[in-house]
Amino acid sequence: MEGKQVNQWIQRQARQNNLNLLPDVFLMLAELFEGNLNALEQELQKLSILFGQQLITANDAEKLLIKQAKFNPFQLIDAMLVGDINKCIAMLDQLQQDGTAINQLIWFIHKEIKQLFIMQEKMAQGDSFANLCKEFRIWDKRKPLYQQAINNIAEQNLAYAQARLADVDTISKTNSEFNPFVLLADVLVTLYHGETMKHYSLNYEYA
Repeated sequence: MEGKQVNQWIQRQARQNNLNLLPDVFLMLAELFEGNLNALEQELQKLSILFGQQLITANDAEKLLIKQAKFNPFQLIDAMLVGDINKCIAMLDQLQQDGTAINQLIWFIHKEIKQLFIMQEKMAQGDSFANLCKEFRIWDKRKPLYQQAINNIAEQNLAYAQARLADVDTISKTNSEFNPFVLLADVLVTLYHGETMKHYSLNYEYA
């Protein structure tokens, strides 16, 4: 569950636990525990034990809550497609802390960039977005994400990002001085700001 569904779920669970939460607390919980409903349910139970039906403010909750959001590569790709770079960076940070293999993320991102390239080329040749969704087996729920990416990511930026991703792959295998997760964030920024990012070297030590 994401977005509105998560907020509705929190509200239901809060009622079941007889919690009295201010609106800011709902927003805080949704952000801190995105993608990790099991941990969120435990935290709500803990709040119920500690506060009962007493009104819980954002300050009260902040003193007790520990950020336990859990993300996966599919969620990273979704954020990338809609251009939510801040969320992408937060996800990369969490994925690194969780020990996610960098080569797995590189593979996922490369696959999506390559697919966007092909989709843009075929649409320029007259193919329809609906046909391409069938060809690439894009679920109905994710169609708006791809439509948004195709509309907002320039073909040249895809090329810049693909080249930088190849460099990240090489650096991650040959140079331990660089944090490849930080370099991946650079790649994602390049998708939307390629004209600016092309002037900055990934190998910043020697730029």
